[in-house]
Amino acid sequence: ETTRNHFNCYHPANYISRAFDVNDRNPHNVQINGRFEPDISMVNKTYWELDMVGIAELFDEQKCLIYHRVATHPNATEEMNAEKRNEIHRYLDTQCVCPKESNTTASVHVTHHEEGHRKSMRDGVPKRIRNKIQALTRVDVELYKIALVEFLQEIVWMEDQLGRRVMCENKFETLDYELEYLGLGKISKLYHTIQELRKRKQ
Repeated sequence: ETTRNHFNCYHPANYISRAFDVNDRNPHNVQINGRFEPDISMVNKTYWELDMVGIAELFDEQKCLIYHRVATHPNATEEMNAEKRNEIHRYLDTQCVCPKESNTTASVHVTHHEEGHRKSMRDGVPKRIRNKIQALTRVDVELYKIALVEFLQEIVWMEDQLGRRVMCENKFETLDYELEYLGLGKISKLYHTIQELRKRKQ
């Protein structure tokens, strides 16, 4: 019983996608209905049933997207007072631009600790360890790819509506390096491809 409960801890393999596969208060078991990995088809189904899935590396841009969706919602005027509407529009005008004005400050101050932090999986991680991580996060990686592509499409849609860039080029310098393990190529190239495809459809 203790082993089955994982010593009152959790199983880290495919941690995110497990929650997309089962309807349970404690989805992080070693096996799901006799399987070690979550069912990617169920994970994909659950993803598309959700309104939005957050991406940690794109927190600021995601906040811009949420604010823009709220600001342009048909019921926004009725459900928000003038002060709240002005706050949202002020944030969009000052924080959701490229480049940001030097005197603007983010609403959340984030401090990164240096201990144990690396920019990429290739920074000092032996290949045998990387192989193990890849094996234990295979479904999570597939879910992340789906969410990332969908998010970039929504960002391009928002930028088109605003008539300006929100996803700044310097952000891609970090993303291209950190997310190379996904096998999607450069994220900057993916973004510009989505941007070009949207222009062709207009």
